[in-house]
Amino acid sequence: MFSNLIESSSHAQEFKRRGSFLLFTTITYALLLLVTGVVSIYAYDARLGQQNLDLEITLLTPETLPSEPAPAPPSPEHRDVDPDQRGLG
Repeated sequence: MFSNLIESSSHAQEFKRRGSFLLFTTITYALLLLVTGVVSIYAYDARLGQQNLDLEITLLTPETLPSEPAPAPPSPEHRDVDPDQRGLG
């Protein structure tokens, strides 16, 4: 019966200490991110004035173009037959 006793003392002092650690850590990380962002902006070298805006189009074409073979004449087996001349019906 007495193995699970409820502790009635106040933990306000522990929460205050943990809260200060959390606040200190959050502020430290925020400052580090801010400093990193500002330094990266200054460190970036855009060189906008030295950009080459000339466009060059290069086409690679073969020296000789392949000639298209002439189409083969239709063979007699595959000629079209009019449906009326088939003798159907």
